[in-house]
Amino acid sequence: MNVFIVVSGVIYPSKKASNRSLRRTVEIPAQKVSFT
Repeated sequence: MNVFIVVSGVIYPSKKASNRSLRRTVEIPAQKVSFT
């Protein structure tokens, strides 16, 4: 089951989102995005 985070119209795989730098950047917008 893969979790995709949509940020600025871009989809990042959960694996890439594991990076703290990227994760912190998407941390705020991620709350407004639905997870499937």
